[in-house]
Amino acid sequence: MANSVRRGRWIITGVLCVLAGGGLWLVLQMMNLGHVDAAIGDLRVLAAAQDEYARLNGGFSEGDLSCLERTGGCMRTPSVDTGRRFKGRTTSEFGIAKAWARAGHEFSPGEPVEQALVAERGLSPSSVRGFRATVEPGASRPRWARSRLLGGTTGAFCTDATGRVCWLPSMPKARSAVCPPDCKTL
Repeated sequence: MANSVRRGRWIITGVLCVLAGGGLWLVLQMMNLGHVDAAIGDLRVLAAAQDEYARLNGGFSEGDLSCLERTGGCMRTPSVDTGRRFKGRTTSEFGIAKAWARAGHEFSPGEPVEQALVAERGLSPSSVRGFRATVEPGASRPRWARSRLLGGTTGAFCTDATGRVCWLPSMPKARSAVCPPDCKTL
């Protein structure tokens, strides 16, 4: 009788451990989804701010992300076409520049615009021809929390001056102003 009670306790303990492990895995998967959503949100905010800025900056993107936070940006004159000024953007408690300085975030500006054109049109001195931004979700998490078993390897997400947001199996090694061709559009 005593052995069957002990055996029953071991079975119950084993079942509870399996359930607890499954619950922990589920919680970690949900945390990973939060990192993915935040990464895609960061990319969309940057793409929208760059798009709005480019419309007022002669079609050129901004290479200095702090300019995207300032009213008027870094442009010397209001847009010739519309007379409007750039309003500036922030993301929650972080500014755009601060958000892109975090671990797992990489911003690659394109080729700089010729300074003669910048001076002639009153453009931002840090104007560039395109950009690429990539995010590796959860890169700031501890290494054990990024393991494949715990669902932490989600690849990377990318956007560029086209505004397209896409998924990559890993962070691209080469710096470029466009997302790689193997990037799958979301």
